[in-house]
Amino acid sequence: MCFAYILKCFNKDQTFIYYKGHTNNLERRLKEHKNQQKKFTKRFKGNTELVYFERFNTKSKARKREFELKNMNRSLIEDLLVKTTNAFKK
Repeated sequence: MCFAYILKCFNKDQTFIYYKGHTNNLERRLKEHKNQQKKFTKRFKGNTELVYFERFNTKSKARKREFELKNMNRSLIEDLLVKTTNAFKK
């Protein structure tokens, strides 16, 4: 099982960016982000929140989806998050 995911990463001043990635172990990868084990997330002081993920049967499909997510602008990402949240509430 592989995953494509989006994290909301907050700076000290509470501004944020969306970080997109893929992994074969979502729980481990989230701990790495939280514990600042990767260069990119060190500047966010572990202040990250998982806001979206999808499951895939293969790594190549998860990587393809990550690429698609990375090419979406903030507005499209936020639309995706709203649609996903609304679908979950139904």
